[in-house]
Order: sequence, then structure tokens, then C-alpha cells
Amino acid sequence: MNPPSRSASRARLGRELRKYRTDAGLLIEDAAKALDCSLSKVSRLETGKGIPRHRDVRDLLDLYKIFDEKTRQKVLELAADGQGDEWWADYRDVVRSDMFADHLLRYVELEQEALSLRWFESEIFPGLFQSETYIGAVADWFFPAHTDEERERFVAFRLRRQEILRTATGRTYEVVLSEAALLRPVGNAHVMRVQAEWLHEALQKDLAHVEFRILPVTVPSAAAIGGPFIVMRFAEEHGDCVYFEGRENAEYLSGEDTLEEYDRKFELMLTDTLDRSESVERLARAAEDWHRAETGP
Repeated sequence: MNPPSRSASRARLGRELRKYRTDAGLLIEDAAKALDCSLSKVSRLETGKGIPRHRDVRDLLDLYKIFDEKTRQKVLELAADGQGDEWWADYRDVVRSDMFADHLLRYVELEQEALSLRWFESEIFPGLFQSETYIGAVADWFFPAHTDEERERFVAFRLRRQEILRTATGRTYEVVLSEAALLRPVGNAHVMRVQAEWLHEALQKDLAHVEFRILPVTVPSAAAIGGPFIVMRFAEEHGDCVYFEGRENAEYLSGEDTLEEYDRKFELMLTDTLDRSESVERLARAAEDWHRAETGP
């Protein structure tokens, strides 16, 4: 007999966990509090969308007072079957290194499954829209003490992550990028020229489906005050969230009021941006400006 698929194991595990929670008279909020995680994480486990972690499942069984050893073993086996190897398993050396913050793997998992992503970025090109040269400059900038080989692996991981933009269908991607990201050098003029040229070309070819806008620095936009954010929506509405990345950690906010608030912020910013064709042209002008800076008078 063939072993159950990873997705089937996750779905069965989710049904079991949901049953145990409801039998215990607990809400998703109670489970999230016990795990010290977001509602989204628990809902994703219960709908078979999340990657089950042994410790999380064990702690939930404790919370639901499931102490029968045979039952616990069955559920933990489902969790093990549901883990499997995602594509980033090939990059364990990166994910487990100090170049990769603990909170980022969860974000990458969500990013791979989201049906809709709305980014606002104010200082740097979003990770999914960085050229190889730009990623290399980021690695050199933030991880100078690491070896060349370690930084090359970091770059390879980031490039592999970008494949979702070209392979996932039925998803929407919207980006508002502050013009400041075009002006603030990461690395040097060469890096910035290559980044602007690469993204300019990609948006007209394999990223033509991405709604990309630039917010000029000369345009006042109250909605842009407060820093970057990403609105993430999934097949299951109760998994929707707004993601904020800080220097040391990340925060996920859920709730329809919060989601509507940040959707409104995003829509307001769109009214202040260049349209898509103008934004793509602005990238071309940025490439020319950085070329002049690179070559000199």
C-alpha cells in the first residue's frame, strides 16, 4: 500500500485537531494563545494548509487533554507524515543559519500559499522582486562575516523563492514601491542599474501579471506613513492577515476590521502612485541615472 500523501495527512490531522478542540469547548483563539502564535497558524493547521510541527501538535494535544498514548501516537504520526520536504528543504543550511531569522520561514510558507498579496515597501525592493545582483549586494551588506559560499547559498535560496511568481496561477500580486527604493543605493551604482534594468524587463515579460506601482517621493501620501506591510489573503478567509516585518521579529494581525483598514491604506496609496506603464518607465529612467553614476561624466 502506498503511504498517504503529505496533503492527505495534513487534511486528516487538521480534522482531528479541530474535533479535539471543539470537543474541549475551546476556540481557535484559545489554541493560538496556548501556542503563542497567530489565529492564522492554528486555522491553517485545522484546514490542512499549514506544515505541522511536532511540538505544536503535542502542545495542542495537551491543551485538549488528549492523554491516551495510542491516540497521541496516531496524531503525531499524522503530523510527521504531513511535514514532508518543501522546496526549502534543499536549503536547510540557509534556513538554519543566522542569515535567516526564525520568523521568516513562516512568512515564506504563507507566501507560497497566499492567493492574494498586496505589498507596500518603502526603503528596499521587495524580496520577490530583487535581481540576483541586488540579492548578492544585500547578502554582502548584511552578512559580511560569512563566507562567499554561504552568501552564494543565500542568494540561491532567494532566487528559488521567486519561482512562485512565474509558476503559480490564479493568484494576484500588487506592489506599491516608494520611489525612495530607487534612489537609496544598495551596494553601488552598478547594483542599482542592474536591479532597475532587470525589473524593468521582467515586468514587461514574465512578470507582466504583477500590478506594479511606484509612489513618488514628491507626492504626499498619508497612507504611506507608518512603514511597510503586506496584506495576505488565502483560500480560507479566516487565515487572512497583515504582515509587518521588524528588525528582530515579525507581527501578523488578523480580523476583518484590520484587513479592511490596510486594504483601504493600499487603495489610497494607489491613487497617489504612477500608473503601471509610468512606473515601468520610471524604472528605465532610474537605470539610466544609475548608469551615468556608474560610468561617470
